[in-house]
Amino acid sequence: MPATAISIPPKAGKHRSRKYAPELALPPPHPQKKFPFEVCHNARMSHGENPSGRYCYDYPRPAVTVDLALFHRGADGLEVLLIRRAREPMKGRWALPGGYVEEDEPLEKAAARELEEETGLRAIALRQIAAFGDPGRDPRGHTISVAFGGVLAEPAKVEAADDAEDARWIALRNLGELAFDHTKIIATAVEVLFGESSRE
Repeated sequence: MPATAISIPPKAGKHRSRKYAPELALPPPHPQKKFPFEVCHNARMSHGENPSGRYCYDYPRPAVTVDLALFHRGADGLEVLLIRRAREPMKGRWALPGGYVEEDEPLEKAAARELEEETGLRAIALRQIAAFGDPGRDPRGHTISVAFGGVLAEPAKVEAADDAEDARWIALRNLGELAFDHTKIIATAVEVLFGESSRE
């Protein structure tokens, strides 16, 4: 039987023949996923998730505040704790105690801190009521407020301080025009805490 010629491919190497190592049609690489932020370098991160900086988003982020709606039942029905604003905007107008949430501060601690700073009250049991974020509710810019509420058996003595020039308990039936959307916040808090209308 005549010998059959066998072609033996050369060893693999950078000079490998195309006959034995044809180029493969590889699928195109997946497009790199784009996130709506970039890393801001030389910025502090308190928890270490991103030690080289914090995330900078392309879109604006609203500010976050807390507002406190505390109630007790008096001779004239429900009364709410209000402060008279000592600073602009709406200086001199009655409002709920509250203020901005600080960086890395839990909402519950922010609520307790603002209540103490503006009225002197401490260790008050608070319940988260709702969030309020309608555009235009705050002339300083888009601000989302998380409201907390509480009910006291007696009207605790309060002392205005910090951003408040006065603090007192006022009957709901005697409320005038309040700052921001605090009338709406009070109405919601009354419904959540007491299951009734603030006008009752």
